[in-house]
Amino acid sequence: MNDISFLDTECISQIDNANFVDVDAAYEADQEQDTFVDGCFAIMRTNQMEFDVECPIGKLPGCFCRELGDAIEPYVMLQEPNYNEFEVNVMRNSSRLYFGDGWYALKSFYRICHGAWVSLAFMNPRLLLIRLTTRWGTKVDFPAHNPPLRHLAILRWDAFGEFVFDLNQSKLVLIDCSGDRYPCELQITVDADGQFACKISRGWVDLCVVHAFAPGDKVRFSVTEPKRNHEVYVSFFPPIKERSG
Repeated sequence: MNDISFLDTECISQIDNANFVDVDAAYEADQEQDTFVDGCFAIMRTNQMEFDVECPIGKLPGCFCRELGDAIEPYVMLQEPNYNEFEVNVMRNSSRLYFGDGWYALKSFYRICHGAWVSLAFMNPRLLLIRLTTRWGTKVDFPAHNPPLRHLAILRWDAFGEFVFDLNQSKLVLIDCSGDRYPCELQITVDADGQFACKISRGWVDLCVVHAFAPGDKVRFSVTEPKRNHEVYVSFFPPIKERSG
């Protein structure tokens, strides 16, 4: 177990490299659109694509590319019936579109062993609704989490990321208050507003599940060095011991 005593209030204020994520705000927005989103999927025209467990890239249907290829953003959110979300990179090759980074996360999350069919409904340039069935036509179970899981944490570049990460960095490890380690992917990208953002995925989901984040919880990310950090320490509010007591 790692010694993480430097996470106390005094040391954090000296480091001044901490960032917070509020789990509650996004959850409230989801609650307001529950009925609306589910109803939309039933009446909208959908497209279907294959999920191949042997390929980390997904090829979007030709009709989807022709009708919506010019509208879709380079990064989109895939949202399923229980409002769990995946951010996926949209790659272009001439008139064809492919799902890249983030797509293969569906395999482990839904325990897809033999492939699946994914139905897509376009909501806006950054949001697609999805439904999954097995290759034999049976529905895939959608895990229920409260709040729903977002398969990445987004941290600000200004005032945090620029002092902590290297622009070419792609890997990091999150360490919780028990010293457990969660290997993650790191992407430093430009968001829809043209601002740099730090997106943490993969191990972030495992951390959310293990610690059962609830609405209202806040998560602090902090480091011990000012530059090129490959280890980021995570603490929670309220503390874990209060929730489990």
